[in-house]
Amino acid sequence: MNMAVPASYNDVGVTAEIRNHVGIVCYEREFTIPSLTVAVNNILDETTLPIGSYSEKEIPGLGHVKTNKPNFDFFNYAGIHRPVKIYTTPHTYVKDITIVTALEETTGVVQSEISYVGDAAVHARIMDQDQYMIGELNSAQGSLNINNVNLWEPLKAYHYTLQRSFRSSICE
Repeated sequence: MNMAVPASYNDVGVTAEIRNHVGIVCYEREFTIPSLTVAVNNILDETTLPIGSYSEKEIPGLGHVKTNKPNFDFFNYAGIHRPVKIYTTPHTYVKDITIVTALEETTGVVQSEISYVGDAAVHARIMDQDQYMIGELNSAQGSLNINNVNLWEPLKAYHYTLQRSFRSSICE
């Protein structure tokens, strides 16, 4: 069945079987990239919000029957009601960068860590506000010290810049 997204599948079909279905439904869509399946599960139990109760029984003449009893007074619409976004990354990419600063008397300490996927060379350098390099680091994590650090304050602001570079062997 063709299915619009966002929508509730309960109202798209014309049969009671589709409207009252309890369990997993899969939406599939083909792209020029590999296909993607998003599984949707409308089972409500004590572990979900909103809470409900779920049971499965063998009933003579009907077979295996699934029952969902929601703990609310409206229909339990199920489907994808928000956009599905697909993000892609190259084989080598930056996952996260963490920067923590500290002051030890007159020395500014800049701890920097870059987490990444793949094979790459990482580099860090810190520059003063005149863009003169005052420290560098050739690893994914470490500390850079700024001797006699100029602290930022109102009416006398001072700006340092930390640059992290990330280069995979494909780029070189």
